[in-house]
Amino acid sequence: MEKLKVSELLKATGGKLIQGDLKREISGISTDSRKIKKDELFIVLKGPRYDGQDFVHEALDKGACGALTVQSPKSKVKRSL
Repeated sequence: MEKLKVSELLKATGGKLIQGDLKREISGISTDSRKIKKDELFIVLKGPRYDGQDFVHEALDKGACGALTVQSPKSKVKRSL
């Protein structure tokens, strides 16, 4: 995947940055917080058994550069990306 800046992703999706750096680069994407790699974007999916929203903080703790979600992450501790 060609690297993409957070600002470019926001422009393409009409998204809103809640916290972080617009210039940060995204190196890839993942929908599985267990397999997330540093600087990948975690895309939250909701299914019949799991809600990816529950794993946003885990993905960020493992080095994700951010999360693409339809709602703000469930509060825990404020993180800096």
